[in-house]
Amino acid sequence: MPRFFPLYVRRSDGRSEIASKKRPESNGPTQEQLDRKADANGISDFYREVAEEEIKHQDWRRKLGWMLVKELGGEEHKDKNCILAALPEGYRLFEHVKCKSTEADENAQVVDSKGQRIKTHAGGGNERQDAYLYGHPIGRRKRFRSPADFFPHLLWLCTDEAGDPDNCTCKICAPDELQPEDKLPKPRETKKEPVKKEPVQQEPVDSDKHPIVEIVKRPPSQQSQTPSIKPSPSPAPASNRPNVQPTTLPHARTLDHQIDTQYNQFMFRPGEIAWFNRGAAWGLGFITRRYAFQSSEHHVARRYVIQPLSHPLSSSPVITLEGDNMLRPWLAWSVPPFTCNKLNEMTVTYESADWHGIYQKRYGDGDAEVDGSILAAKYIDETFTLIQPLGKSTARPGAEETYWNAMYFGAEKVWLGDPVRLRIGSGLDIMVVTGIVEKARPAYGGNTLQKSVYVVGDIYTIATVPDKQSPPSNTQLPLRLDQDLRFRNSCTGPTKGTLSYWKLISAGSRLDLSDIKGRWYEASLLLPMIQGSAAFQESARKGDISDASLLMNGRGDCNTSGNGMKAGSAGVRKAERKEALGRAVPAGTTVVDGVTPPSDAYAQMAITAETETTMNQNDEVIPDQGGSLEDFMNLDSIEHESMPGFGQEYGSQNQDQGFY
Repeated sequence: MPRFFPLYVRRSDGRSEIASKKRPESNGPTQEQLDRKADANGISDFYREVAEEEIKHQDWRRKLGWMLVKELGGEEHKDKNCILAALPEGYRLFEHVKCKSTEADENAQVVDSKGQRIKTHAGGGNERQDAYLYGHPIGRRKRFRSPADFFPHLLWLCTDEAGDPDNCTCKICAPDELQPEDKLPKPRETKKEPVKKEPVQQEPVDSDKHPIVEIVKRPPSQQSQTPSIKPSPSPAPASNRPNVQPTTLPHARTLDHQIDTQYNQFMFRPGEIAWFNRGAAWGLGFITRRYAFQSSEHHVARRYVIQPLSHPLSSSPVITLEGDNMLRPWLAWSVPPFTCNKLNEMTVTYESADWHGIYQKRYGDGDAEVDGSILAAKYIDETFTLIQPLGKSTARPGAEETYWNAMYFGAEKVWLGDPVRLRIGSGLDIMVVTGIVEKARPAYGGNTLQKSVYVVGDIYTIATVPDKQSPPSNTQLPLRLDQDLRFRNSCTGPTKGTLSYWKLISAGSRLDLSDIKGRWYEASLLLPMIQGSAAFQESARKGDISDASLLMNGRGDCNTSGNGMKAGSAGVRKAERKEALGRAVPAGTTVVDGVTPPSDAYAQMAITAETETTMNQNDEVIPDQGGSLEDFMNLDSIEHESMPGFGQEYGSQNQDQGFY
């Protein structure tokens, strides 16, 4: 017999017992199934546990070892004979035996029809001798029928560092993904005989119903096999793939949600972290409120109330800013070095920092508030918080899914229906989020629940057509995407001879939170702020309007070293937003929803891009429901007008300006 090298599986999700309503029960065949007593016809139909020394048990472990080495061993070990030293902890192999039985032995010795003892080897000789592997945490109803059936789960146990069951592709953990063929033939059987051949001819299209791996990642082998997907200047691929239809956009459920679906309303959202203009420098702050302020009969201004981030020993008063151009998204700029030089030479977090020492200048002659805001923002960038639950459902036994309307994602707030930037694909691909889902299932070896979060949505990439050709229409495209493209095409059409459109490449795709960079921002609104009005207008005149995503960082990019957020991690979940803020803001800091001005709006200092002014308290108070304010908030009849503000100066950062 050849020599076999043992392989050890160090991690397992197997459970010998599972929780039940009354008491824990065995995660295996029931007592009735284990009963070997023969029936009235002398037939024994029962399950028995297969011992490790039995040939059948060894046969399973040899096959699993061979598949594992073939998959992970590489060229060096591919010809080695390997065997699992043992099945993963908590997994047990049972054999279903059906045969005639004697009554002489109280243990019901298994015999054949001639009264001879049956050998229970891999080949077997009974009328029925199937083997099943029990131990999956879902329970006894979910068992593996063969080594090949169990291998995807074993491979996940050996390779997935996160230990997230959602990453497993076995038929138990991911039945929907692995068994589409079982569902597709059913509607075809109901069709009449003359049209039976038509679905068969279209089967290559059916296989593309989950195109996230084949199209988003674009491996070379797939590109060569499907040349019809390649040419982006032509809308022909959309007509060749009629099965890919956009998902219906979710409805806005709150006023803030509705406002944030509109183009050129408020760029920033309550609860977000943003850079804000302090006059001579820029700081990092927490947006506690936004509101529409009617400063004159014909002018409605956007105002933001900012709580500057700081160290835990003191805090700054809130600041009211007027206009989007007084702020920048957190991910628009990279994080500067600490002002206290010694902090740049060490690994430090907001909670581990020696704030008394920093305050007393022991780490350099810097600004403790500035360094406190940097550390606070870097920590908040790692976190996420799910908000506004919509409902629950039981996906399958033992797994419950909760659906959410929005989440704080690092420094930003993401709603259902928002476009988000992706780490996968071309670099310009986006997802329109249609679902934020939290899945809970029993954790390994206990009765607690293990939770994971993922997003569902449609994936788009930017494509072009000649300016003489109309881009494909899409009624399910968010208004912000559509309006931004209108402006970009008004620049590129006359100068470049091309028109852009968002091409749907995958509908209803599922992505981990780690695949998301952050919110998508309109180039027509953000680029004038980042590049400066004059530079942007010159680019618009030449038709050189790039996507703003090319100039943006991604969530977690500032924490890729030291004790920061690991690549591929979803981050740290916080139950409430205030837990993510910690001591970086004063106790009792809250977020105010809506856009109604505060009662003392006229008495508040409003810093604008041009000057710092205090509103005259003697000015006539204009009611909240004035005509112009209603027009501003009339979200049901937004007019498609040209982009306002492109001719004015924005308070953009140049090379001579620092962050602080």
